Amino acid sequence: MRFVIARTVVEHDTSVSSKPLYTKSRHICQAVDLIKARIKTRARYRDAIYQAAEKACESGARSTGLYYYTYCMKLLQDDPWDDTKPDVDYQETLTLFTRAAECYWYLSYRF
Repeated sequence: MRFVIARTVVEHDTSVSSKPLYTKSRHICQAVDLIKARIKTRARYRDAIYQAAEKACESGARSTGLYYYTYCMKLLQDDPWDDTKPDVDYQETLTLFTRAAECYWYLSYRF
């Protein structure tokens, strides 16, 4: 069920406010295994989760941002550093890993 909802909201939702963004991202995170198994081009799903992570970090909720970054990394292709393969962008992978590391460092440093 979460897979169907995630697929529907990514393909048909155009809202930009934060509440639908977090709801959409939560459904995607819950269906990440099915999305990875059934959908070959997952850039739009990663983008939705990445936006939620950025918004969470900007508002100070770094643990929530790290949660979304982690699931975003799960949606990367098997070799995310080789941008000659389809649905792989080196810069996206580098940015994602860097932002997740920043959140992890900040949270580890604070506790």
